[in-house]
Amino acid sequence: MNRCLVVVSLGWTVELVLKPLVEASRECDVVEAVFIVSKPLSDYAEKRLEEVIGLIKTLLTALPIKYDVGVVDVNSRSLEDIIALVLEKVRDRKDEHVLWFVAGGGQRVVAIAVILAGILAATILSKTVKIYVVNEETKEMHKLDVNTLHLAMKGLGPTQLQVLSVLAQKPSSYNELAQVLSKDEVTIRRIITILKSQGLIDCRRKGRRVECKASSKGKTLARILSMLRDK
Repeated sequence: MNRCLVVVSLGWTVELVLKPLVEASRECDVVEAVFIVSKPLSDYAEKRLEEVIGLIKTLLTALPIKYDVGVVDVNSRSLEDIIALVLEKVRDRKDEHVLWFVAGGGQRVVAIAVILAGILAATILSKTVKIYVVNEETKEMHKLDVNTLHLAMKGLGPTQLQVLSVLAQKPSSYNELAQVLSKDEVTIRRIITILKSQGLIDCRRKGRRVECKASSKGKTLARILSMLRDK
């Protein structure tokens, strides 16, 4: 089982911290947790934070899981500074560690910094990363697909997007795509190979016919790119 480090934005609700740790432990061996929290601005807030950290310490010591708490004065730091602080916490971790970045509780700016740090770790540091946002009301964890986001920012070539858009509407064969898009079949096959390698489409043979359709990830990307280009 892979070893993983979990980075969570911390607030006053312990459940928003425990949920990511439990979910991560189902997929990997959680060896360390890092909690990013905003500096308390009142005695009451400081007391509440101490209570939460005390509960977390008791739990993680019993498991046992190493942990670290990064306290950020959000009033004196820019968002970029907070992102840098988060990345400093994970920079020197071993490459085999899977990194989980979770926007749990706490101030919104801290949660956003954790998410953006996760995106940067995935795209620049070439780390294996998973990013989640916890719904504070339902405690449900929503996953952000970093690869889809990266492809959305990078974009697809015009013909690649045309092929993906057609397949997002209905399954089609190579020949049908060539006719609809007025392209030769060799070009269509080459583009299909590229899109398959990115996990954007799936193809199956049905008798002599090979039928392709957009994957769930492909449909999402086609929708995002179509909205960005329909200006």
